[in-house]
Amino acid sequence: MKQWIISICLLIAATAAQSESLPRAELKTSMGTIVIELDPNKAPHSVENFISYAKEGFYEGTVFHRVIKDFMIQGGGYSPDLQKKPTHPAIVNEAQNGLKNLRGTVAMARGSDPNSATAQFFINVKDNANLDFKDATPSGAGYSVFGKVVQGLDVVDAIQRVETGAGGSFSKDVPATPMLIEKITLKNVPASLSKTEAKTETKSEPKKAAEPVKTEQPKEVKAEVKEPAKAPEPVKTPEVAKAAPKAEPAKVEVAKPAESKPEASMSALAKPNTAVAEVKEPAPKKVSAPAKKPAQTAPDKPTSPDKPEPSPTN
Repeated sequence: MKQWIISICLLIAATAAQSESLPRAELKTSMGTIVIELDPNKAPHSVENFISYAKEGFYEGTVFHRVIKDFMIQGGGYSPDLQKKPTHPAIVNEAQNGLKNLRGTVAMARGSDPNSATAQFFINVKDNANLDFKDATPSGAGYSVFGKVVQGLDVVDAIQRVETGAGGSFSKDVPATPMLIEKITLKNVPASLSKTEAKTETKSEPKKAAEPVKTEQPKEVKAEVKEPAKAPEPVKTPEVAKAAPKAEPAKVEVAKPAESKPEASMSALAKPNTAVAEVKEPAPKKVSAPAKKPAQTAPDKPTSPDKPEPSPTN
């Protein structure tokens, strides 16, 4: 009997020691503190994903935006003004890991696609067997449990009882007062959970750096520059030389009619008195006619500015 009691005590102590060595996340909320124990052995991808967001500070300042009494509380994806935050690529569904959606367990929220979970998570307020894995179909794929609440379940119950209604793009289930996640503190997180992140960063850098270094394009540009260089060569001066001799005979033709100018000047001098008489007669008639016309047109022009005045009242 004593040996049986001792073996039970040792088993409990070993279980407690193993539980304390598992990574934990302390959620400081506006309603109190919730401590979640993570299970990287059963849900490695989900736990690594959650820890990655927590280390980035992604969850700080988010809210439990969907609260349904006697079902679950969901958060980790929206700001207090219900704006959805951008996330990393989705992760694989791990609902086949054997962990059930029991009261106090934490699981990944997702869309209709089983492999669409990103940052949002939910805490089961009661046993939800309908969320467990049933089959590989989209309707039976289930929701991946990756941890459980070990402290602060009373805070979870307090959140599930708050008043809810419509808000943002949601028609219901939004808390009237934002249930804020102020800070997440991680404990007992092994370094192995962050190794995959370092590998993905180092692999992507050299590929992108080596590809853009190409010198083929400048070579083609040099070949194109040589062809237009032939443009100054076709400058031909023989055309100018042909135009010069054509101008010389033109001068000889102009010199011949110059001899007829004296004849024209003699005819013009023959009637000097009549030319002067014709100029004196029209001069007074032309001066008197324009003097009377501007006096009659002057009063007609000032009436035009009065027309646009009523247009601003339309």
